[in-house]
Amino acid sequence: MSTYPKNFGEFVEWFPDDAACYTYFFKPLEELSVRRKGNLILIKTRARSFLHNQVRNMVGTLKRVGEGSWPPSKVKEILEARDRRVAGPTAPACGLYLTGVKFSLE
Repeated sequence: MSTYPKNFGEFVEWFPDDAACYTYFFKPLEELSVRRKGNLILIKTRARSFLHNQVRNMVGTLKRVGEGSWPPSKVKEILEARDRRVAGPTAPACGLYLTGVKFSLE
Protein backbone atom coordinates (compact mmCIF):
# COMPACT_ATOMS: atom_id res chain seq x y z
CA MET A 1 0.00 0.00 0.00
CA SER A 2 1.33 3.42 -0.82
CA THR A 3 1.36 6.14 1.81
CA TYR A 4 -2.19 7.20 2.57
CA PRO A 5 -2.14 10.73 3.95
CA LYS A 6 -5.31 11.03 5.96
CA ASN A 7 -6.57 12.78 9.03
CA PHE A 8 -7.32 9.99 11.52
CA GLY A 9 -9.03 12.16 14.11
CA GLU A 10 -12.20 10.16 13.49
CA PHE A 11 -10.50 7.16 15.12
CA VAL A 12 -9.93 8.84 18.48
CA GLU A 13 -12.45 9.71 21.19
CA TRP A 14 -11.72 13.44 21.27
CA PHE A 15 -11.26 15.44 18.11
CA PRO A 16 -11.06 19.23 18.44
CA ASP A 17 -12.48 21.36 15.68
CA ASP A 18 -9.34 23.48 15.76
CA ALA A 19 -7.08 23.94 12.73
CA ALA A 20 -4.04 24.24 15.01
CA CYS A 21 -4.57 20.63 16.13
CA TYR A 22 -4.81 19.30 12.56
CA THR A 23 -1.12 18.39 12.34
CA TYR A 24 -1.40 16.31 15.52
CA PHE A 25 -4.21 14.24 14.03
CA PHE A 26 -2.65 13.93 10.57
CA LYS A 27 -1.08 10.44 10.66
CA PRO A 28 -0.15 9.10 7.20
CA LEU A 29 -0.19 5.30 7.06
CA GLU A 30 2.77 3.76 5.27
CA GLU A 31 1.22 0.30 5.28
CA LEU A 32 -2.09 -1.34 6.07
CA SER A 33 -2.65 -4.94 5.06
CA VAL A 34 -5.16 -7.58 6.10
CA ARG A 35 -4.73 -11.31 5.47
CA ARG A 36 -5.98 -14.61 6.78
CA LYS A 37 -3.59 -17.21 8.19
CA GLY A 38 -5.48 -20.30 9.28
CA ASN A 39 -8.07 -19.20 11.82
CA LEU A 40 -6.28 -15.87 12.41
CA ILE A 41 -6.76 -12.50 10.75
CA LEU A 42 -3.45 -10.65 10.52
CA ILE A 43 -3.58 -6.88 10.25
CA LYS A 44 -0.27 -5.14 9.68
CA THR A 45 0.03 -1.39 9.90
CA ARG A 46 3.02 0.90 9.80
CA ALA A 47 3.34 4.66 10.26
CA ARG A 48 5.67 7.26 11.70
CA SER A 49 3.37 7.52 14.73
CA PHE A 50 -0.13 6.63 15.86
CA LEU A 51 -2.79 8.28 17.97
CA HIS A 52 -3.95 6.73 21.25
CA ASN A 53 -6.16 3.71 20.38
CA GLN A 54 -5.97 4.54 16.65
CA VAL A 55 -5.01 1.01 15.62
CA ARG A 56 -7.54 -0.62 17.97
CA ASN A 57 -10.27 1.62 16.56
CA MET A 58 -9.26 0.88 12.97
CA VAL A 59 -9.26 -2.87 13.75
CA GLY A 60 -12.75 -2.60 15.26
CA THR A 61 -13.94 -0.90 12.08
CA LEU A 62 -12.23 -3.45 9.81
CA LYS A 63 -13.80 -6.27 11.84
CA ARG A 64 -17.27 -4.91 11.09
CA VAL A 65 -16.43 -4.82 7.38
CA GLY A 66 -14.83 -8.29 7.45
CA GLU A 67 -17.79 -9.94 9.16
CA GLY A 68 -20.17 -8.36 6.64
CA SER A 69 -21.92 -5.98 9.06
CA TRP A 70 -20.72 -3.00 7.02
CA PRO A 71 -19.85 -2.65 3.32
CA PRO A 72 -16.25 -1.67 2.49
CA SER A 73 -17.53 1.76 1.38
CA LYS A 74 -18.40 2.47 5.03
CA VAL A 75 -14.69 3.06 5.78
CA LYS A 76 -14.61 5.97 3.35
CA GLU A 77 -17.76 7.39 4.94
CA ILE A 78 -16.15 7.18 8.39
CA LEU A 79 -13.01 8.97 7.23
CA GLU A 80 -15.06 11.70 5.58
CA ALA A 81 -17.40 12.09 8.58
CA ARG A 82 -14.55 13.04 10.95
CA ASP A 83 -16.63 11.69 13.83
CA ARG A 84 -15.34 8.87 16.08
CA ARG A 85 -18.91 7.92 16.97
CA VAL A 86 -19.57 6.58 13.46
CA ALA A 87 -16.49 4.32 13.42
CA GLY A 88 -16.42 0.75 14.69
CA PRO A 89 -15.87 -0.25 18.30
CA THR A 90 -12.45 -0.20 19.95
CA ALA A 91 -10.96 -3.68 19.51
CA PRO A 92 -9.76 -5.31 22.73
CA ALA A 93 -6.03 -5.05 23.37
CA CYS A 94 -5.59 -8.82 23.69
CA GLY A 95 -4.23 -10.21 20.45
CA LEU A 96 -2.78 -6.89 19.32
CA TYR A 97 0.94 -6.40 19.76
CA LEU A 98 3.86 -4.26 18.66
CA THR A 99 6.42 -6.15 16.59
CA GLY A 100 9.07 -3.48 16.31
CA VAL A 101 10.14 0.13 16.42
CA LYS A 102 12.46 1.75 13.89
CA PHE A 103 13.89 5.24 14.03
CA SER A 104 16.62 7.31 12.49
CA LEU A 105 19.38 8.85 14.58
CA GLU A 106 19.52 11.85 12.23
